[in-house]
Amino acid sequence: MRQLLLWIPILACVGCDRDSGEDFDVPETPLSDVEELSVPDSFDGIRLAPPASGDWPWWRGAGRNGRSKDSRVPVEWAEGRNVLWKAPIAGQGHSSPIVVGTKLFLTTADRDAETQSVLALDRETGRQIWDTVVHRGGMSAALNKKATFADCTLASSGDQLFALFLNDGGLHVSALDMDGKIQWQTRVGPFNTKFGYGSSPVLFESFVIVAGDDPQEGYLAALHRKTGKVMWRTARKTTKNGSYGTPLLVEVDDDTQLVINGTWTVAGYNPRTGEQLWSVDSPAEASCNTMAAGKDFVYASGGTPKRRTMCVRPDATLEPGTERVVWTEDRASATCYVPSLLWHDGMLFNLYDQGILSCFDGRTGEVHWRKRLGGNFSASPVYAAGHLYLCSEEGTTYVVRASPDYKRVAVNELDSGFMASPAICGGRIYLRTKTHVYCISKS
Repeated sequence: MRQLLLWIPILACVGCDRDSGEDFDVPETPLSDVEELSVPDSFDGIRLAPPASGDWPWWRGAGRNGRSKDSRVPVEWAEGRNVLWKAPIAGQGHSSPIVVGTKLFLTTADRDAETQSVLALDRETGRQIWDTVVHRGGMSAALNKKATFADCTLASSGDQLFALFLNDGGLHVSALDMDGKIQWQTRVGPFNTKFGYGSSPVLFESFVIVAGDDPQEGYLAALHRKTGKVMWRTARKTTKNGSYGTPLLVEVDDDTQLVINGTWTVAGYNPRTGEQLWSVDSPAEASCNTMAAGKDFVYASGGTPKRRTMCVRPDATLEPGTERVVWTEDRASATCYVPSLLWHDGMLFNLYDQGILSCFDGRTGEVHWRKRLGGNFSASPVYAAGHLYLCSEEGTTYVVRASPDYKRVAVNELDSGFMASPAICGGRIYLRTKTHVYCISKS
């Protein structure tokens, strides 16, 4: 059984001055503890501004679906070719970069110094602008060999950054302004496993939503973006090993749901209140990826102890006689555990961790094709300009046409491997390897 963790990238520049956050007294323990809430608190209805064109503000991009709207994106590169800049990474982290305005943001952790930090780089040059230490200490827990203490991708509302870290046996959310000053910190709840933690925060209206599928005390919780106050908290089923997936916001019948796979269920929730709307049994005790949404359906894949890809109707109520599960695929090599699913134009793309890429008809489950790419994968696929970008742990990025007919377009090599997923925006590709962050741009 492979027991991994969800990963996602970051980037740091060695030798740059820290010019923000230096006067903040970073606490050894969080500033506030979570309240136990069984009903939602008052909701003030603060709307989340749409991401600006050319930004990649959170995990899986502006549309939360791993798809870029860019029409002109490089498909070929190498060390010294189509590389606008390359910045070294200090510390360790598998969080993915986000891009907002003129800056690129990421997280990193220094195990020796026991610090967890948020970094800002200049989007055009890779120069480090600021480095804010969010936590000192609290990093004594054992981790899976592929995990780090900075595996959760940041999220930005445009005027705030939200960082989620596993620290001192709990999940901590920190809000920073865009200059790196810490505004508030909240300990959301416990999280104690030997595998680490890699779920990323989800922004919805007034809320920062966190999934904490801890083995002893599973929960979903929503914090107010401006204050850090816990607005609602919903208990989830507990399992021996916990679960690690990032929830997904989807539109269903002119309303929004929060869907998540893991703890033996695929379930949908009301993101305003935390109320569970529906659930269906799943063979996945633990999931490390993010679901996908297409027209009419949502999709879940992976997990342990048994793997399955599922197509599910997310309607809050179903007509009598209508089955919630539309189709399933139980072949292990046609599922994904760490990489997330990607839906595009009626097709569901599924990247098996050991390098097999499958293309399904999203409505029927018919397999259009299955191809072995080679290598191992933790990064999630990203779509742009008719192509899929697939980054391996060995440092290879495969570019494949996103169509019912398989065609490999390019194979690109960099010096170090990938655990993090690409960010594609503004005609550029931002890649975090195990040692550097790259900006890929046509010469």
